[in-house]
Amino acid sequence: MKQITIGICDDEAYFAEELYALVYTCGNEYKLDFVINTYLDAEELVTQIESKEKEYDILFLDVEMPKITGLDATRRLRATGYDGIVCFVTSHEQYALESYNLDGWGYLVKPAQYEDVKKLIKKAVIQISYRFNAEEAGKKYLEVCIQKENMTINMDQIVYIEKRRNQSVFHLDDGELVCYESLKNIFPRLNQTQFCFTHQGFIVNFDKVKEVRQGVLILGAGREIPVSRKYYMELKERKKKEIYQSKDDVVS
Repeated sequence: MKQITIGICDDEAYFAEELYALVYTCGNEYKLDFVINTYLDAEELVTQIESKEKEYDILFLDVEMPKITGLDATRRLRATGYDGIVCFVTSHEQYALESYNLDGWGYLVKPAQYEDVKKLIKKAVIQISYRFNAEEAGKKYLEVCIQKENMTINMDQIVYIEKRRNQSVFHLDDGELVCYESLKNIFPRLNQTQFCFTHQGFIVNFDKVKEVRQGVLILGAGREIPVSRKYYMELKERKKKEIYQSKDDVVS
């Protein structure tokens, strides 16, 4: 399970610290990797998320705060596309309905009880795990239209993709597939740490590259694809780093 980041915001330090302790204890009980930050000012929290300075999987927000309420903070975040889990903390259950209207995950009534925190955390972690697994699957599989039918391709099986007139040809470990999408449209859907352009008409799975030479990539099994001057030095350095990393792994 990936590291889970949690933000807690309450203008009263006592309640913020109390909730921190409960969430921290819950993380230890479930053997989860929690990173928890507390805030006394919702404006600071919202600004950090909006600026991408911080990213949080789960937020615990006090509903009643003097500058920005937890509800107003959530409205601002949702308006900018934040889709993390938000749990409201309140002294009054009347805010429960409004919290759900803001895609709130649930709410805690002060003083928060450990069993209530556990229930929320357990439910939230299941959702985060589902999202994470879906993201990982998205890095592994590519869906394309082949002969008017959607087909899912395991990216690990792709050796390279070639532009051929108005088609894109997928050269796989065990054959070829042809689709009528441009390389420009396909590339953003590929795993960016695995695939790269070598030429305006070629995308390669760098895991398949055996050697980088001036003007050409050697892929093994007699396969070679062109490398333009624009990409040559970048690909050469990338292969060099990969070789050094492999040597370090063997030594360690």
